[in-house]
Amino acid sequence: MCSSCRHPLALLCVLLLASAGAFKVTAPQGQVLAVYGRPAVLGCSYTTSETSVLDSLIVTWQRASDNAVVHSFYHGKDQLDKQSAEYSGRTQLFSNEFLKGNVSLRLDKVQKKDEGTYLCTVSSVEGTDKAEVRVNFGAFYTEPLLTIQRHNTSVTFRYDSKGYPAPEVQWVDFTGQNLSHTDVVKADTDGELFLLHTHLVLEAQPKMNYTFTLKNRLLGQVIKRPVVFSDAMGYCTDNSSHWINIVLICFVLLSLACNIILLCIMRKKRILMKHPENGSI
Repeated sequence: MCSSCRHPLALLCVLLLASAGAFKVTAPQGQVLAVYGRPAVLGCSYTTSETSVLDSLIVTWQRASDNAVVHSFYHGKDQLDKQSAEYSGRTQLFSNEFLKGNVSLRLDKVQKKDEGTYLCTVSSVEGTDKAEVRVNFGAFYTEPLLTIQRHNTSVTFRYDSKGYPAPEVQWVDFTGQNLSHTDVVKADTDGELFLLHTHLVLEAQPKMNYTFTLKNRLLGQVIKRPVVFSDAMGYCTDNSSHWINIVLICFVLLSLACNIILLCIMRKKRILMKHPENGSI
């Protein structure tokens, strides 16, 4: 074949390769930190052009481990008939952003089982490509519940909380010295979160002053609770719940007083109904 024929063919091949290579699907973040019970957005985008049209766009989100369909879009609308049941009612695409290249997935009410790798596949007249998004799961630990047990010669301090992943726990005395303690971390009954039970057992002293610290490094959460226990006076203070307890006690006393006043008024009314002449005295 003559060189004048080969050059146009070569140019055509270069243009076709360039056109195919121009279409790209990317995951800007690559990894997403999803928090228990909250929504998470799995970012994904593709290259658009002036020829991009919604009717020819196919977007499919799948779980990489088993190819379960998380969400799909084609023929210009959501196609959820093949969606995995565990994602039903929890997914959404930003269809008004499609022609801008945004095919991100919103996942609501995040659960532990949502953790893993997801595939974002996009097909259009320009080409087909896919990208991976890794979802990491975390849950903020709940407000720790303090329990104190007084024994003959010792005192047991216990905090209970729930979150994910396993936390770092520290007990220190008033000088900042670390204290030996026992931590039990186990899965909750539904397997979603971890239950934390931490125990500190010490010899009883007239006054005991310690600080409990819990860290969830994945979410940057730090809970610090000072605990003061006086054996001689028989009381304990935990700053996290001290004022809450005071408010609850005041509420109970106020409710009791209102009930007593109401009973007195009702009793007086019954007496007046039985003896109306007393009301005119």
